[in-house]
Amino acid sequence: MDVGSASASSANRPAAKKLQQQDSDDPSQYDEEYVLLQIPDFDKTKFCEGVTNIDVSKIDSKTPEIVLDKQFHYEGKHGDAMGTLLHLQGDQYLGKGTKVIKFRMKREQDKSIAPVK
Repeated sequence: MDVGSASASSANRPAAKKLQQQDSDDPSQYDEEYVLLQIPDFDKTKFCEGVTNIDVSKIDSKTPEIVLDKQFHYEGKHGDAMGTLLHLQGDQYLGKGTKVIKFRMKREQDKSIAPVK
């Protein structure tokens, strides 16, 4: 899978990622699908409006990742939307999709602390 760009569009929908799945070697034969990237931690907040950098990686893996402003790390889980999602940027129609990736904060283990027995 080839990955397009992500953009911060609103607090509830921090990014819509355009996926291109290649069924042949000819780039004109790509199937495109928009995927809603959700970060429930920031629902109903204005945090995502101030995000200047969104880095999405491993989107086609079992555990996609997203990093906001190079400091907030999240891991995601693929799912299906309820119905079809229409992706807009302002008044411009970008596309539609039926997939959602829900992200939650990535919990890093501190290796300097020994586990309690």
